[in-house]
Amino acid sequence: MISVLRRLAISIGSAAVTFILAIVLAPILLVPFGFRSATVMSGSMTPTLEMGDIAIERPIAPGEARVGDVITFSDPEDSDRLVTHRVRSMSVKGDEYTFETKGDANNTGETWHIVADGTIGRVSLAIPKVGFLLGSQRGPWVRISFVLIPALVWAAYELVNIWRPGRRRAVGGPEPGIS
Repeated sequence: MISVLRRLAISIGSAAVTFILAIVLAPILLVPFGFRSATVMSGSMTPTLEMGDIAIERPIAPGEARVGDVITFSDPEDSDRLVTHRVRSMSVKGDEYTFETKGDANNTGETWHIVADGTIGRVSLAIPKVGFLLGSQRGPWVRISFVLIPALVWAAYELVNIWRPGRRRAVGGPEPGIS
């Protein structure tokens, strides 16, 4: 009975670790497919995107955006800062797009411009609260370490269980040392 409970606990633990690894790895693994990720740092898009969520987005040309899309763009007043808001309206004049966007939780919208050959991101998916863990950390190696270190600890634990003395037994056979 204890062996069955132990196996059940290990199976549940393995499933939980796999699920957590998949969620943490998603922002990294989607990069080769053209996606990028950004951590939501304000409540302007609540309830669609909460603080600490990871927004997974695909870069698009400004002409591909549609009213109602949630997009990410460089802040017109601070190009180092990204803004994620919903498109309320857009217009084209020559080679420049004018967007009016608004955060779902904001009272007012904002207007900004982007050239036709620029890029913005359309949010495709949000991973809840993972940004609290990853958002404050910078650099790909720091993010990878959040996955690599638990995976190595888990692998070491499993290897110890495999090689533990007195635990070997042929399938269907007697315990070692018993004739």
